[in-house]
Amino acid sequence: MFTRIVYFICIGFISSIFQLRAQKKYPALASFKIIKPVLEGVTFYEKAGKLGVVDTTGKVITPPIYTNALYFNSGLAAVTKDGKVGFINKSGYEVIAPQFEAAQNFWEGLAVVKIGNKFGYINTQGKVIIKPIFESAYFFSEKLAAVQKDSKWGYIDQQAQNIIPSIYTAATCFEEGWTWVKDNNYHWGAIEKDGSTIGNFDNTDEIVSSSMCGVRHQRFKLKNQLLNSNGQIETLDLIDTSIPPSVSEISNNISQIVAETQNGKEGVVKITTGPNSAVVKKVIIPYKYSRVNIIDGQNLVLVELDKKFGIFDKNGVEILPVSLESLPIIDKIIIGKIGGKSLFFNLQGKRINNNEYDFVGHFLDGLSEVSLNGKWGFVDTLGKEIIPVIHDKNFFYSKFPSLIKAKKNNKVGYYDLKGNLVIPFNYGLYSKDFSEGLASVENSDGLYGYINEKGETIIPFKYSSGEKFEQGRAIVYDTEADYNKVIDKTGKHITNVKYEEIRKIYDWGMLAVKVNGKWGFIDRQGKLLIVPKFDSVDDFFQGKAEVEIGGKKIFISKWGNILKGCQSN
Repeated sequence: MFTRIVYFICIGFISSIFQLRAQKKYPALASFKIIKPVLEGVTFYEKAGKLGVVDTTGKVITPPIYTNALYFNSGLAAVTKDGKVGFINKSGYEVIAPQFEAAQNFWEGLAVVKIGNKFGYINTQGKVIIKPIFESAYFFSEKLAAVQKDSKWGYIDQQAQNIIPSIYTAATCFEEGWTWVKDNNYHWGAIEKDGSTIGNFDNTDEIVSSSMCGVRHQRFKLKNQLLNSNGQIETLDLIDTSIPPSVSEISNNISQIVAETQNGKEGVVKITTGPNSAVVKKVIIPYKYSRVNIIDGQNLVLVELDKKFGIFDKNGVEILPVSLESLPIIDKIIIGKIGGKSLFFNLQGKRINNNEYDFVGHFLDGLSEVSLNGKWGFVDTLGKEIIPVIHDKNFFYSKFPSLIKAKKNNKVGYYDLKGNLVIPFNYGLYSKDFSEGLASVENSDGLYGYINEKGETIIPFKYSSGEKFEQGRAIVYDTEADYNKVIDKTGKHITNVKYEEIRKIYDWGMLAVKVNGKWGFIDRQGKLLIVPKFDSVDDFFQGKAEVEIGGKKIFISKWGNILKGCQSN
């Protein structure tokens, strides 16, 4: 019981740390309960015991539907829903559906997942790359991963070849060519990537590290004492092992650089430890900045001084001086604003082209929208203009689009991801993005139909409105019949009842429908599930939904039964 109490106290303390950090750096997050570090522009918030995703502007990307989540890394985060783990991207899209018993985040292109009782590895498309045959496993670091088989630990490469035999009782992850392992006598020692030992295994009791096996702050415990570089006993403030790494503490879990504060100013130090317990602390970026962020996944450090920004590399070498007027965008290139215009630099700080824009968005699928003098276009991650900056505002760039919608002279057309105009500017302003191979478009008569990616009409223009297809269904308003319907991708009407409104809810297996001012639910085949009798309804989540009837809010099941003990306040 005491352990559980301490655990929940620690969790509350950790959450408060993330909350304070988020409020300090991103005021728009002040109204959210932030429980994870802000990484890659997004984080997780908690509401009513569930987790959702919000960006640093306060925009909710995903409602609170997950029971657990890891922080974002390499654009993806592991999330738990209905007892299974999958992966979402920063747009909230479930790129790998929840299906695993457990998972770690992606490192070096692969993620550890638990399938049944064993662990294996998947790629970012969800394909099993290394079969689940291990009793336990860690993420890849320097192209090797620690795996446990027959109760012993060894190391494999990304082709599942045994590089270091399974002979150890414990193992960690490689950093700069070496790692810690425990021998059969449960003594710690260091080995190199070919398995050769560095020195002798001794009575080292504990390696001090963060909760991720490869993230060490290069401090370790030798015979119950902490030693400094002179071999003297030293008292150190250890990192709480239950706190996942933050961009202000480490860079990419390998670089061993740490942001520190001295006299109210921030700088960066590099802490290294040799296998003979020598701990060396070196200041690589001086304590002179109001803010320092070590960019996750990059060997770069962002600094702020007097509301301007600069960039260093992990060795403290200046890449760009403190002259950028806003937070830069850092991907394969650096996009920073100087003189009111966004300029493009390579990761060494050199201009890579003469492009200048008033606005540059965030990259998705290798492209970002840009604007100059009120016109819009797209550039790739190297700053090359893929779609010319000649279009009116209101590009709509979906999560994983096959074609990009653009507006020109009050008409909508579509480009492919290489910048080719594949569907001319023939459609009305309220035409939709492509989804599941079809797009709802408006003709010159104000009617909506659906076209494919070749511009061919698949579903005739006869609706006064048409929503995007999701899981083979779309909501339309039938002009001739004068009521809402649901159609499939052939245009067949799934529903023929005269519904005043049809509303998609988060549980896409069901739809909310309104008849005579009352709400009920149907399934995706149009079958009535719950008779319309409620004054208002909310989305179903984990088998229940909040509804209002007679001025009272209650919870119902998917069969319409009132759930006792779940009454709303």
